[in-house]
Amino acid sequence: MAEGENATESAPQSKPGLPLKMIVVVGGLMLVEAVAVMGIMVFTAGGSTSAGELAIEGAEAADREQPVEVELTKGRFLNLSTGRAWQWQAEIYVRVRKKNVDKISSEIERRRVEIDEGVSEIFARAQERHLREPGRETLKRQMLAFAVEVFGADSNGVPRVDEVMIVNYRGSPIDY
Repeated sequence: MAEGENATESAPQSKPGLPLKMIVVVGGLMLVEAVAVMGIMVFTAGGSTSAGELAIEGAEAADREQPVEVELTKGRFLNLSTGRAWQWQAEIYVRVRKKNVDKISSEIERRRVEIDEGVSEIFARAQERHLREPGRETLKRQMLAFAVEVFGADSNGVPRVDEVMIVNYRGSPIDY
């Protein structure tokens, strides 16, 4: 029986508190998990490139196609179609693609008198109902045709001028 008593005496007795082996194993697993998460974040972050440095493919070409408004002319234009002299004050802009701005601006500078004369003629021959249209569709259509004639088309055959806009548009009778 001495052997049986020896066997029970040599068995470790349970100690109160947390087992040290379990704490080390859990701590090690947490450390491995943290290293794995950091590794994944570093590899998927794409390095040190910031969002501002990323180049979008085709961004420059898309930017060149953005619409830009360029002042064509502004002034006071006469119309005598009603039998009474009317003065129409207007600012006229053309909408073009950014890639055509330099060409349009240089043509406006070079052909200033021709452009002013053409716009004046459109106002002079316009009928009263065209001048009083709420959306000025007829005037815009005639000026767009004139602008396309003056500025032409780009190398792809697309007109350089997309739209004509008339702002600060006011008419008043002139009494001599």
